[in-house]
Amino acid sequence: MPRPKTIVLTALLSMCCATLFAQQPGTTIPARTQTQPAVQPQGVQPQAGQTLPGAPMPPFVVPVEHQRWLDQVLAKWESDSNQVKNFSCEFERARYNINGPDPNRVSLFAKEKGKLSYHKPDKGSFEIVESLVWMPKSRPATDPNQPVQPQPQQPLGEYAKPVDNKGNELPGEHWVSNGKNIYQYRTHTDPKQLVVTPIPPDLQGENIVEGPLPFLFGAKAADLKERFWFEPAKDLCRDGYIGLHAKPKRQADAAEYSDVWVALRNEPGKPLMPAGIRIVYPSDPRQPMWDQFVFDLEGSNVNSMLASAMNSLFSEPTTPFGWKRVVEQMPQQAQASSGTQRQ
Repeated sequence: MPRPKTIVLTALLSMCCATLFAQQPGTTIPARTQTQPAVQPQGVQPQAGQTLPGAPMPPFVVPVEHQRWLDQVLAKWESDSNQVKNFSCEFERARYNINGPDPNRVSLFAKEKGKLSYHKPDKGSFEIVESLVWMPKSRPATDPNQPVQPQPQQPLGEYAKPVDNKGNELPGEHWVSNGKNIYQYRTHTDPKQLVVTPIPPDLQGENIVEGPLPFLFGAKAADLKERFWFEPAKDLCRDGYIGLHAKPKRQADAAEYSDVWVALRNEPGKPLMPAGIRIVYPSDPRQPMWDQFVFDLEGSNVNSMLASAMNSLFSEPTTPFGWKRVVEQMPQQAQASSGTQRQ
């Protein structure tokens, strides 16, 4: 299953620091001048300047004119993202995996609604407030003395609110970051837990851009191109939208997600910012898993004058009565500890 920290950081900050303001000259995707393969064939060397000797081979070929367009978008992204000081909006998330109504292929497993808030540089909250998941039902037993009746083709089940083994409704995901720790309300355990995960000092503050999805945090264009391959997402580049497709270069990033697509709203007089995002997680190619977010940009608040009131959302939460507080090891400490054990 997808790693939870990647999910929350993706949704939490993708809207907040990825802002480009108003359509600029050059944001129209150039037409291809010649047919290019979607994936570079084995043995074909990349174009000069695309990768250094010994670097991983790019998964796709980007024509020169497309690369210029990408450079313009990333440069504009870098210069404008600093204008976002705080952000809040509602969103919908659709989760696709093999546990949906179609047992033979990936289908919609869960439909969720949530709220997210962000305050620069590293405070935020993410909460699923409504969730419907696919609940399969068993077909009624048949009378062995009766003729066999043909079974209906449609799946048997319904989308319903998730419940525990006692029939109590389960709350959705809820995360809070105060810049030093990430607090997760874990409701699927007994007893329920408030899990505290320290953020490594080198990732606190402005350095949050070195996290799992830096290109959605408004990082520097040079850093983005060092860590990711980019290409225009042609299917998303249509009236009112600009699309980007990114694949990670580093193994650590590739372990978290395999592909990210971003659809940027591109309307005159309105900020150019993500209206939707799809995150594909590493999995069996025959059983892919992905999350798809759609953000309510029309109802969003950007750089609200009530930013001080938002700070209360990011305060360290108290442990609810009857819950257990669990402090996880800092990621860097955990890596050092495991390295010591291997010696």
